[in-house]
Amino acid sequence: MNKSQVFAELRKRGIAKVVVGFSGGGDEGGCDGITLFNGEGVKIGVLEEEFNNEQYDPATKKWVRKELSGDAALSEALCKPVYDKYCTFAGEFHVHGEVVWDVDKGEAKMSGSESVSHDEEFEDDF
Repeated sequence: MNKSQVFAELRKRGIAKVVVGFSGGGDEGGCDGITLFNGEGVKIGVLEEEFNNEQYDPATKKWVRKELSGDAALSEALCKPVYDKYCTFAGEFHVHGEVVWDVDKGEAKMSGSESVSHDEEFEDDF
């Protein structure tokens, strides 16, 4: 599902805004929640992220991506900017933030806070 398809689906469902919270770093992380709002800013629901998007095909001995539809396809598309930027969250950093999908403006913006850990050498006499 591309960005214009996401906005079309949200309009069809009567959703004015979506907030996708995320956090992670140090080899783990992901979307923390997907909250749906109407035009008055009232929370009207949540979506759950589906993680089991592949299944093993014993005939081909390969993992095959399942075709997603409905809520699963929408939640995957809403979380996609997070995984496009942070992938597996591997690295010496920590991040938390949100992606806001504003249907009226046709905009999706990611914001948050990143911190990078670093080592400082020291030597002490005692």
